[in-house]
Amino acid sequence: PAPLCPTPSRPHLVFVYGTLKRGFPNSHHLSTPHAAYLGDCRTLGRYPLVVGGPWFSPYLLDVEGAGAQVQGELYAVSEAVLGELDRLERVGVNYTRRKVGV
Repeated sequence: PAPLCPTPSRPHLVFVYGTLKRGFPNSHHLSTPHAAYLGDCRTLGRYPLVVGGPWFSPYLLDVEGAGAQVQGELYAVSEAVLGELDRLERVGVNYTRRKVGV
């Protein structure tokens, strides 16, 4: 079983709530020895979850306190996988990565 915390080889914790979840189109990016599924979880805070754009992609609005707790999955990932996810999600263009409580 995967450790329930980051490890030297997978130091980053990542919460995913959309197409990166198991069984969804981008889940293969987390099906690697460099990513460990830690379990299902939800955000402690409430956020508006919107589905939109040409691909009907889910995204959170950064308005804590509005909306609902968001269900997702928690992973421990390597630096390389984190970089791959940032490129896939176009962090800084389409998305902003930030820390949230789960």
